Amino acid sequence: MDAYGLTTDAFVAVHGRFFLVHTAPAEPAALDDSSDEWASAMAYNTTYGPNPGSMTPEVEAAYNAVRDFQVSEVRKRKGNPFPDRVSVGRARNCDVVLRYSYVSKLHAHFVAADGAADASTEFSLVDQKSHNGSAVNGKPVQPGRPAPVVSGDELVLGSLRLRLMDAGRFIAFIKRESQRPKSRY
Repeated sequence: MDAYGLTTDAFVAVHGRFFLVHTAPAEPAALDDSSDEWASAMAYNTTYGPNPGSMTPEVEAAYNAVRDFQVSEVRKRKGNPFPDRVSVGRARNCDVVLRYSYVSKLHAHFVAADGAADASTEFSLVDQKSHNGSAVNGKPVQPGRPAPVVSGDELVLGSLRLRLMDAGRFIAFIKRESQRPKSRY
């Protein structure tokens, strides 16, 4: 939750330029990895949470506000090839890992317009012939055909609804959510 302690430029340098945000779906994300070809000990990290021992009141409020959301950076993982694209899917070797049964192993790519995925401000989403399809703002994406996306767009991968946010929008989202009163269950 560096949103309170860093400038937007510093936040981008640490965390990346774009984020996918979604609420946790009712279906559990646990998958049986026994038949998964990527069931090795490959590590992946797509969600954030602060160290509870070092939370300031602002960070604690932000964390509590967004704890029901899953957040994934849209950026290349170290060692993954193809600098112009960011892979999205449920396989652990994807750049953005979304471990839900209705997301294909390699579901889609974000393709950078200027050839450098981590620095680009313009992206397209390209469905990789996924089983359950993709959509941008309610319009189906044709497999293999780029669909331009911008910050604020709603993306659907299979039946998973996500919001694409640039760093500025993401910081504003965290701050807005941290000010909302939360109901107690």
